[in-house]
Amino acid sequence: MRLWNYELLGYLPKSQLIAQKRECDLMLKDYYEGRKTNHILINYVWDYPIEHLYKYYELLEIEFAKRYFEFNSKIQDDGIYIPVRFPFPNHHNSRYLLQNFFNLQEKYDRGQADFSYEEYKSLENFIKEKGLIR
Repeated sequence: MRLWNYELLGYLPKSQLIAQKRECDLMLKDYYEGRKTNHILINYVWDYPIEHLYKYYELLEIEFAKRYFEFNSKIQDDGIYIPVRFPFPNHHNSRYLLQNFFNLQEKYDRGQADFSYEEYKSLENFIKEKGLIR
């Protein structure tokens, strides 16, 4: 379980993007039920106001729409205004972006079926433009 760096949502292979939504659905369900999903890779989420998770979920919804995937929202519509511009700023930084890139690079190198050469090169170019790799 992980929340990919929000800047990578547009580069995630379909399987990772769909899994990301399932994980967010689980986290929100737990939150609504008064629990906190406990996993070493996502526990940092609970150090932020819930609006950060809402914002991340909103970014997921936007990416689903771009790819014409169905997105059944699990957020209870309480008319919540999401004042957060970018979620999890102290965690979703350049270091975490690079960690996520290497994780995706390994998936590509190992032959993940829904991760084409073109998709990987687009991701790699994005990371290069950020100045994180050569």
